[in-house]
This record gives sequence, C-alpha cells and structure tokens, in this order.
Amino acid sequence: MDGYLTINHVPVGPLRAGRFRAIGDLWLTDIRAMVKAGREYGFGVSFAVPVVEDVMAHGGSFTVTEVDATEEGIVVHELPFVNSLRGLMSHAEVGTFEVVG
Repeated sequence: MDGYLTINHVPVGPLRAGRFRAIGDLWLTDIRAMVKAGREYGFGVSFAVPVVEDVMAHGGSFTVTEVDATEEGIVVHELPFVNSLRGLMSHAEVGTFEVVG
C-alpha cells in the first residue's frame, strides 16, 4: 500500500503500549479525517510529529485526550521537539537527523 506522510509541529504525548498519552482533540480530529480519507482512496497515512512528555507545557490551547493509536490506524514517526533554528541544528549536530539543502 502506498502511503502519505504528514509532518507537523503540533506535539503529542509519548506513545505507551500503542496509546498516545496525550493529544489535542482538534489535532486528533484532523488526524482521524486524514486516516479515513487515506483508507477511502486505498493508501495509508503516517504522521511525523514531535513527542513530548507534557503536551500542555508546550503551549497547548486545547483539550487533551488519550487514544489508542493502533486501533485508530495512526502510524507515528517521532520527531524531536524544537522551537528554534538553533534547537533544530543542535539535533542535527548530535545525529538525531540530517539537515539537507
């Protein structure tokens, strides 16, 4: 199955046994809609998002909920949380990912 990767800056809580510990309800609504649309057209959707311990400490202005990512069909690729170019470059320096271009 072909796939679509969505990269977003909105953080989620850590995955534990296939469950998000915390995710904003509006972001969850968007994710569910993208997964549903992907299924309808025969492709998977995965999400590259920052994973943080405390979602609300990172500026969340939403209601936080917990969800079973596996049951929802949500595939997550963890990104480090950064809020500046300096932070991004510090992750590149330690080999978390490579900056190209």
